[in-house]
Amino acid sequence: MSLRLVALAIILLPAVPAGHAEEPPQGARFEGLWQVMPNRQRPRGRPGVRGAGRRPIGTPADEKGLTANDYRVRRMMTDAGREAFDAFDPYDLPANNCISPGLPSIAMMPYLQEWRVEGDSLRITHESYSTRRSIHLDAEPPDNLELSHLGYATGRFEDDSLVIETAGLAATLGGLGRNAPSSDARRVTEHYRLLPGGDSLEGQITIADEKFLTRPLQLRVRLRRPEPTAELVLFPCDPEAARRHLDPRPARAEP
Repeated sequence: MSLRLVALAIILLPAVPAGHAEEPPQGARFEGLWQVMPNRQRPRGRPGVRGAGRRPIGTPADEKGLTANDYRVRRMMTDAGREAFDAFDPYDLPANNCISPGLPSIAMMPYLQEWRVEGDSLRITHESYSTRRSIHLDAEPPDNLELSHLGYATGRFEDDSLVIETAGLAATLGGLGRNAPSSDARRVTEHYRLLPGGDSLEGQITIADEKFLTRPLQLRVRLRRPEPTAELVLFPCDPEAARRHLDPRPARAEP
C-alpha cells in the first residue's frame, strides 16, 4: 500500500472526541430510587366468591384479613394448597411479626425501593420492612441450594429489560400473595421493562409452585422515579402496631 493510501485511510478513520467516556454499564439505567405505584382500586362494593368449595367473603375472612385476591389465588390452588390456606393462623403471618413478607409482596408494596449495581450484583433495598435483596448478575444458583426466606436470586439485563429469577425459597405464609401460603417448591420470576424516557418501569411477577398451585400466578406492578427530593427511609416495625388489626388471640389450652 502506498504512503498516499495509508494517509487517506487515517484521515477517513472516525475521530474520537477528547475526553470521550465509555458508555455506562447496561444496568446503570435501572439504578436509583423507584416508587411502586398503588394498584388501581376495584369498583366499589363487596365482592363474593360463589360455587362449590369456595367460601364467601364475610366475617371469617375479615378475621384473617382476607381479600378477594386471596380467594382468587385459592381457586388456583391444589388440594394441599387449599388445606394450608384454610388452616393458617393470621398471627403467624410474617408481616404481623415485623418480618418482611418476602416475594411477591415486598416487590409490590407502594413504598420506595433503591436499586444499585455493585460489581456483579444488583442490590435492591426496600423501604418496607427494611428488606435488602442481592441479585447475582449473569450467574446460576449453586448446587444444593439452602432454602431461605428471600431465596437466591439471579438476574440478567436484556436491552431495556431486567429479568430476576429467585429459587431456594422456603415455604411461608403469604408466599403466594398477601395471605395465601406457599410451599418450598415456589419459584418467582420478575420481568421489568424500562419504558421510553427512563422514568417508569413496567413489571410482571410470575410465581410457580407445583405443590400448591395448579398453574403459575401472574401479577403486575408499575414503578416510577419519585421527586428528586425523595429519600429512602428505613423505619422500625412495632409488633404491637403490626397486629393491631387482628382480634385478640384466643388462649391456647395447655397440653
